[in-house]
Amino acid sequence: MSVDYDLVVIGNSPAGIEAAIAAARLKARVALVSHSLSPAHFSEAAYHSLLQVGRSQEQWQRLQHSPLWAIPEFSSGPVQWESVQRWIELAAAHLETPHTGAVLASLGIDVISDQGEFCRKPTPGLMVGGRFLSSRSYLLAMAAQPFIPNIEGLQRMGYLTVETLPQQLPHLQEGQHLAVIGQGSEAIALAQALNRLNFSVTLLVAAPRIVPDADIEVSRWLQAQLEVEGVRILTDVEVTQVRPIQGKKWLQVGSQGMEVDELILAVGQAPRAESWNLEAVRVKWDGRGIWHNAKLQTTNPKIYVCEGRLGDTCYSQVARYEATIALQNALFFPRLTASYRHIPLTVYTQPEAVWMGLTEAQAISQFGKQVQVLRRSFNTLPKAQLQDHLTGFCKLIVHRNGRLLGAHLLGDQASEWSSAIALVMQQNLTVPALSRLVLPSPTWSEVIQKVAMDWHTQQLEQKPWLQNLYDHFFDFRRSWSKE
Repeated sequence: MSVDYDLVVIGNSPAGIEAAIAAARLKARVALVSHSLSPAHFSEAAYHSLLQVGRSQEQWQRLQHSPLWAIPEFSSGPVQWESVQRWIELAAAHLETPHTGAVLASLGIDVISDQGEFCRKPTPGLMVGGRFLSSRSYLLAMAAQPFIPNIEGLQRMGYLTVETLPQQLPHLQEGQHLAVIGQGSEAIALAQALNRLNFSVTLLVAAPRIVPDADIEVSRWLQAQLEVEGVRILTDVEVTQVRPIQGKKWLQVGSQGMEVDELILAVGQAPRAESWNLEAVRVKWDGRGIWHNAKLQTTNPKIYVCEGRLGDTCYSQVARYEATIALQNALFFPRLTASYRHIPLTVYTQPEAVWMGLTEAQAISQFGKQVQVLRRSFNTLPKAQLQDHLTGFCKLIVHRNGRLLGAHLLGDQASEWSSAIALVMQQNLTVPALSRLVLPSPTWSEVIQKVAMDWHTQQLEQKPWLQNLYDHFFDFRRSWSKE
């Protein structure tokens, strides 16, 4: 039986839209089915704009206390949230421009702006607005939604999420006590930004560490940074109840109570899959995600997914990588598998944290004494000294043969200068390749070359015979020169 399309992309995530564009450029027949193309862009713009407002407030405070400028100390005044909202809308509009329905249609994509659902009869396919779509393969690329935990009284008392917070911030008052429930990148970045916007912030983390997936050193540094700035952090705690007391929200946090003015949930993302009737095509999923194998196939091998989920968090760069793998498997032959070892994961705090590959503990568990740890602090960098941003380090986990097992970075703009390390890991190069980099100076990226050079030093220290060989060689050269 003939089919209508080579690929039907379902959802409005940026990864899904880019997959549809890539498929169309390969001359495949593609349909993109989504009720709207804009919400994912607005949510992303709103979140990162809020973080930028927090950074701007901190930069203004640093400038007032800088010895380079004679700026009188005075309050910068309240944030002009109406201007911020216009800024968010403008940024979202620019992000949407390449992905409008007209632009996508001009690329050969059949854009269907409607809600659909899978059906089993007469043959498995997708029913959209009374139209039956059949395809060789499908790609689930729905934008995620905040996961809402099952806490007694939560629905009755109300809450904010990462999506709804930017719109509600103008209605909050400076100095109010905000509780952020969650762990990982979104919760940590939000807690820091809100604290810098003059709110009293408590971060409630269920895990023993605020970034459970990162190297323990990165997690500890981030926690110390937030606590120094004034964020209260409670780890290894669980919120079990929310109820009203005298106009405020009262939280039962473990064995203690806590009064807050507002509650913000940042505990992860859940798939927006309820309305697609995935059960009809035997796709297994739950509130935490859609099951898939290493080839990104769901329990129905014709249906692929690019959620970008690692643990409880969805990352846009992971979703784009998954979309690339899923697209090749869906259009041609399902032979490629996803490997997440080389993908940089980021916390957009200040300083930023980036990690990829194995942590130190994981590497030692797998390779034992074959593991070497290289580490450089930022205080050795000219750029860090000139800009007075000394907090940070670059830590490389290396196999004795030079293979890079993992990298853990903390520092200003770490998400920008980590790309060289990501390239080395993706191309299976060794640490000496990093040491041979010729980089501009002064820059943050210089720390990569410096820490890679330490590998050569360690190699020499562990080979006394080689040190003796060098000694004899240079002794001979000096004596030969005298003659």
